[in-house]
Amino acid sequence: MKKMIIFFTFAITSISQLDAKEELVEIPVEMQKNIDEQKNTQLGDHITKIIEEEGGMIAENESTRISNEEEKAIIEAESVKVKSIAKALAVKEEAIARAKKANALAEIEANKVTRVVKAEALATAEKKKSEAKLRVSKRKAKTEAQENRQKIMTVFKAELEASNKKLRLVIGSDNFNKIHKGSSTSIASESPKVNMQTTLLKEILPTDKIEFEKGNNTLTSKGKNSVAELAKVLKNRATIKIEIAGYTDSDGSNAYNKKLSQARVDMVKKVLITNHISPTRLIARGYGEAKPLVANTTEANKQKNRRVEIYITKS
Repeated sequence: MKKMIIFFTFAITSISQLDAKEELVEIPVEMQKNIDEQKNTQLGDHITKIIEEEGGMIAENESTRISNEEEKAIIEAESVKVKSIAKALAVKEEAIARAKKANALAEIEANKVTRVVKAEALATAEKKKSEAKLRVSKRKAKTEAQENRQKIMTVFKAELEASNKKLRLVIGSDNFNKIHKGSSTSIASESPKVNMQTTLLKEILPTDKIEFEKGNNTLTSKGKNSVAELAKVLKNRATIKIEIAGYTDSDGSNAYNKKLSQARVDMVKKVLITNHISPTRLIARGYGEAKPLVANTTEANKQKNRRVEIYITKS
């Protein structure tokens, strides 16, 4: 805009200078008019040219300014873009780092879980092995115990048989306190639950020597005398321990006979205790109709099966 003002000033000054020169010569009015029109036209053309030139310069300058602004904007945009990309890359790198860290932690935890699972599996396997070994050991121990028991029973039976060949005591006879030498009977091997650690004697007490009232556990007078005689023997042999075994015939139910046999041997034990025999030396067991001596087919056979037997468990 300053350039345009300068150009206008220059143009007016030039025209004024021409006018000053022309005033020296007197010119006709018509010619002067034409000259003035020509000057005005020239001045207008000159101004138009100046304006056009100045306008072009202004336009060029504006274009340059706009270009510079655009370039600056582009540079700023590129800068923003670069910064944005850099920031995005930084965020990405940070996210990748966090993801890697998370993956590492997850892998560590997974390894821990894997180790725990393996340890549990190993422990379970070891437990199963131990249980299997324990079962095998138990079976082996049980088998060995059974074999040992069988061996002990075999030795015991042999010893018992040898002892019974030497001694047999019949309680209630006139020779009650006398030990008779003679052969043993097959009944000796039927002694229930005897002590296997000592040589035992089976002593038989016939039913008619310890008598009870029929169907109950009340001792008859004869039965009381037999128990008293037995008490004398036990007093004279203070180390002897006995089992009092009671049996019945097959009349009545098994439960009733077992209960009756137990009641009778308990009565014998009670009388012996009354006669100052220590209860620690006495075992009373009722076996009911188990182990009959003979078949319960006749009344005579049933009478034989109704009996009380004495087993020496410690001599």
